[in-house]
Amino acid sequence: MRLLEATVEDHKWIGAVTELWSSTQRWSLRGRTPSPFLLEKLLQEDVALQRVAWADDDRPVALLQLVDVDLDNGFGHLALLGNPKRPDEVRAALMAFLTVGFQQPQLRKVCLMAHADELDVEAFLGDVARKVGSLAGHERRGPDDYVDLLLYEIWKEALPG
Repeated sequence: MRLLEATVEDHKWIGAVTELWSSTQRWSLRGRTPSPFLLEKLLQEDVALQRVAWADDDRPVALLQLVDVDLDNGFGHLALLGNPKRPDEVRAALMAFLTVGFQQPQLRKVCLMAHADELDVEAFLGDVARKVGSLAGHERRGPDDYVDLLLYEIWKEALPG
């Protein structure tokens, strides 16, 4: 597993997987075509740390970001786009990424927001992420169909090792 900086070339595969892979709220495009402008915005705006996780077979398995970092209070938000068919590799990449994230910048906590139907937080983070709340029926999916927005926090001390 390798964690590398995102490049301009990554825009191609990222755009192709946004509707297929699991995601946190930031990458929840829900049917919107990811234009080059939107991809550029999501890959640059408010991003403090960003890596692409590459598996040993040279395929990307996740895009990992720390965004909206508040250094005064020591927290940021985790943005994730991960291959749901490779949860063990995504989990390993996340642990390595969070270890770096808790060092630079100096963070004590990372928050995560995800729609219940778009990310299986437990599959990717296990008990490292602690559920702190749920906004019930937060977003519409169709006529009389709504989904919850789940809120999690990951404390520096919760990481293994």
